[in-house]
Amino acid sequence: MDIFIEHLKHTRIPTIIAGDFNDVPLSDTYRRINNRYKDAFIEGGRGIGATYNGKLPMLRIDYVFHSDEFGCRKFKVLNQSTTDHFPIMAELYIRRE
Repeated sequence: MDIFIEHLKHTRIPTIIAGDFNDVPLSDTYRRINNRYKDAFIEGGRGIGATYNGKLPMLRIDYVFHSDEFGCRKFKVLNQSTTDHFPIMAELYIRRE
């Protein structure tokens, strides 16, 4: 994660970061990414946004982050899965100046 965070510090292009981080919003990993990128769930989601379909079913550990050039209209956790994670969907748009 240190290498990834260091790379992000030097990125100057519009960016979307999505994936299974296996970390909760109170983690250091989340905080370090969220310091520079917006969490699409916070912008466009509702409820608790639980994405983990395992023994601790209320965890949000999958994310879509985006740079300021984007906004999020809608974020949804799909209640269907064949793994221990629920799929997520974010509807992003390009912000106009």
